[in-house]
Amino acid sequence: MIHLNVHYCDEIIRHAENDKYSLIGIFPDICHIPTPQAILGRLCLSVSFSAEGMDIQTMKTRQIFLEIVRNDDVISALEIPSYDGSDTEENVSFMLHQTISGLPVSDNDRIYVRMKTHNHILSESRPLFFSWLPYHS
Repeated sequence: MIHLNVHYCDEIIRHAENDKYSLIGIFPDICHIPTPQAILGRLCLSVSFSAEGMDIQTMKTRQIFLEIVRNDDVISALEIPSYDGSDTEENVSFMLHQTISGLPVSDNDRIYVRMKTHNHILSESRPLFFSWLPYHS
């Protein structure tokens, strides 16, 4: 099984020591927007995933892609390099950060990340929903 987890936030700061990161302004499951249609200046995604069992073999032998999806449209796609670890590992994990600038969103839009091969979805993250609340304007 492949576990895919995404933290959506305003900013990701990489610290100089110990490969630590700080996520600033983490969104729970919803991002309120000031108008029914808005453009986000920046949305950062901290993506982590782990694989175990036969999925490790899939990561070694198949082309794997991470896609950032808004509603049903792919807005970014990244190819994950083949995993070349040993055959004795029971679990592997990875982390990457992606920043999207100037993202147009509307009330009730959603964004999420999915991991797939060319023709099969391996895993999907929980979505971040966008909601316009008139009294927040």
